[in-house]
Amino acid sequence: MIRVLQDWNELGEATLSLQRRGLPTHETPQKNWDLHALHRLTEQRPRAVVVDLGCGTGEALKLLGAAGTCASLHGVDLRIPWRLRLSQWKRRAAAGNPPFALHRGDVMQLTFPDQSIDIAYAISVIEHGIDLRRFFAEVHRLLKPGGVLFLTTDYWPEPIDTRSTVAFDLPWRIFSRADIESMIADAARHGLELSSRMQIPECAAPTVHWQQRDYTFIQLTFTRTS
Repeated sequence: MIRVLQDWNELGEATLSLQRRGLPTHETPQKNWDLHALHRLTEQRPRAVVVDLGCGTGEALKLLGAAGTCASLHGVDLRIPWRLRLSQWKRRAAAGNPPFALHRGDVMQLTFPDQSIDIAYAISVIEHGIDLRRFFAEVHRLLKPGGVLFLTTDYWPEPIDTRSTVAFDLPWRIFSRADIESMIADAARHGLELSSRMQIPECAAPTVHWQQRDYTFIQLTFTRTS
């Protein structure tokens, strides 16, 4: 499946849906579009083993931990912020067990056993210097047959030059339509197929203005088929 964020109405609907369920929302409205889709995916696959590839400050982990639909929930990042560690400890004290486990490591070289994960997701991660072929190979290794990879990233149909820009001390890329088509082909070569075959939707208008660029977000959902 491929979805492109079209306008602020979509953002509002996603945010309100999370709020009605009593779930935490992100301070950046556009991120709630990603979080809402991720929550719906985990609802459709209850009691899944789930890993956040590049968990950052842990907003998605906190959301899924609050929803309570996952059998186990893991977050991986090169750096684990102390605020996220503190949040984990507070939730452990309140509930008696942590809602998620945190692992310091490289998303392209994980320590999880082969075929041990039901859902892997990476929200706003792959645009920051990730080698996609290595990434897809590693995700294929850890996903169970039929397991799902949910990706979101920065997108605009035409190329936008970001080569002079560093974000979070990392390179930054806005994927173009051609880049996304190449990514889909790379994923397929590693046994990860789009959950439903479709063209990349047209984009109505930019929804994000950051680092003096205007663009939007795209979501892609892959299934391990082999």
